[in-house]
Amino acid sequence: MILLTLVTLTASFCLGLARPGGDLPTVKRHGLGPESYIIGGEQATSGQWPSALSLEFFSLNNGWTHVCGATLFRNQYALTSATCLLNNAVSDLRLRGGVIFRDNPGATNGQLLPIARYVVHPEFNLFVQGVPHDIGIIFLTFPADTSADNVQNAVLPPNTANSFVHGNCFAVGYGRYIEEENSFSNTLQWVRMFGLFNDDCANRVQGVDQARIYPGHYCLLSDPPGKGPCNGDVGSAIYCNPSASDTSVLYVSGVVSWNAGSSGRCNLQFPIVTTRVSEYLEWINDLAP
Repeated sequence: MILLTLVTLTASFCLGLARPGGDLPTVKRHGLGPESYIIGGEQATSGQWPSALSLEFFSLNNGWTHVCGATLFRNQYALTSATCLLNNAVSDLRLRGGVIFRDNPGATNGQLLPIARYVVHPEFNLFVQGVPHDIGIIFLTFPADTSADNVQNAVLPPNTANSFVHGNCFAVGYGRYIEEENSFSNTLQWVRMFGLFNDDCANRVQGVDQARIYPGHYCLLSDPPGKGPCNGDVGSAIYCNPSASDTSVLYVSGVVSWNAGSSGRCNLQFPIVTTRVSEYLEWINDLAP
């Protein structure tokens, strides 16, 4: 059964919700282990995605390990998925910025960014069908140093006018880049994605158990399908130009939330579902002015 896939910070493996004996799609949930990957992506270069952050989780067994993505904005704040934060002690979380090689953050003068606190959206509920409002804000202990090109603030959409339904969108994240291999990329990866209208997305996820598309969602597919974010990339940004012809700026249009999966794998023939950032601008601006 194909399942809806999320990130939960209480497990170290993929928590697929498949029914016994079935192989149909359902909402797939991702664990905290090193199963982070953008399938079919390309390696980023230093300064290419300067607002992309790695959210790390501490455990006695593994020490500090990358578990989710996040995005720097306004120097002292980061956006991520609520599922990456919920019920986790602040002392067990930290961020890194400006990192291309996860095993050598100093190679690109990466920054360690301690976390003071976090807030998840008040309407978020992990167990609601379709997992709406999957967004959280991280407050850094001190501002990031944005004097270098490899750590910079992301640009949020100015309003809700742009639906970002075009092919100049990009998913960015850390980890495994070939699903069939049981090895993981050490580098920041990116891949081009195409934004969809919500009605189109809802039609495409019909038959995916537990899936539902809300106005606060934003969906994307690669062309052809088969590339995109999966485990460990939840919380990462989707960056979009204003249009296919206007490449003047990249906006953070989405925060990766879930996709379809089965047998512990993401099924990237279905859209990737993100939280539409423009729908939460008032909430974001109230907390992070």
